[in-house]
Amino acid sequence: MNAESESKCQHDPVQQVRGEMGEGDYFDVIEADKQEAFVSRLKDPQNYHTQVELHDDNRSDIRIICRKCHRTTGWNKADAPGMPGVGVDFVKRRWAEIAKE
Repeated sequence: MNAESESKCQHDPVQQVRGEMGEGDYFDVIEADKQEAFVSRLKDPQNYHTQVELHDDNRSDIRIICRKCHRTTGWNKADAPGMPGVGVDFVKRRWAEIAKE
């Protein structure tokens, strides 16, 4: 592997499903957003998942995130037939790009 293709994220990323998020899974929201006004509005940061609006359209959305360096793909549809550019394969390709940044 040459230097250009080496991943800068050498950790074990996790794939998350929005509707399956639990205690501590939104760690990136708290860690990345150190704005006191935002954090002070959170009653229980470890249980931020209870404050996220879920509905049929976003419940199965996925992302890949590193718990150590906080790189993330952002949320995307896990499956969207007839819609190129979304889905698990796209998220994995996007992660490969992000991990090199």
